[in-house]
Amino acid sequence: MQKAPEAVELPSLGPEGVPVPRRTSGASARLGRRASASGLALGVAFVLAGQPVPASDSQDPVNLQPVLAGWHASLAINQRGRDMGSGEAFAWWRLPWGWSRPSGWQIETHLSVSLGWLGGRGETSGLFRAGPALSVRPPDSPFWIELGISPTALTRHTFGGLDLGINFQFTSYAGMNWDLTRHFGCGYRFEHMSNASLSSRNPGLNSHTFTLYYRF
Repeated sequence: MQKAPEAVELPSLGPEGVPVPRRTSGASARLGRRASASGLALGVAFVLAGQPVPASDSQDPVNLQPVLAGWHASLAINQRGRDMGSGEAFAWWRLPWGWSRPSGWQIETHLSVSLGWLGGRGETSGLFRAGPALSVRPPDSPFWIELGISPTALTRHTFGGLDLGINFQFTSYAGMNWDLTRHFGCGYRFEHMSNASLSSRNPGLNSHTFTLYYRF
């Protein structure tokens, strides 16, 4: 026995014989709109998920290697500090704040740490310094400027007839450095060390400082 063919629903014809689209129920229309909105939201989510994460948001491991390390040799030049000098090993670590200008200028922040000695007039003191430093480099130049200030601890503050007041001092400086090669460089800076009037005795020391450094 043959199965009767299923009835095929023909489209309704308008006055001029043009097919009229079949109307859907309100529930079906709402379902279609929701599906379209869900598909659009899902597509936007996929697009956003595919965007790269900015470098500043990435969790980079802490790098304990210094940017550069070297040696400072200083000679006091003011009358009160006559015959005084110092030598110290130092290292710079890069801090996370820095700026690059469209013109090519680069500004970076660092932590500067030094360990050495200060002496003269038959007396010698241990010396430790640590503080922020700023480097400013012009576009495509081997020369760069350094600025900084470092709290300074001494193991003694009297040197013959010179009394620096207390064992705690501040050292501020400004200088110019020259990258001779990719790794080696030299520089000069002017330093001022004093206790910022934390003591009634505050003669201060002004020094010429010469630098040799290795850049990692």
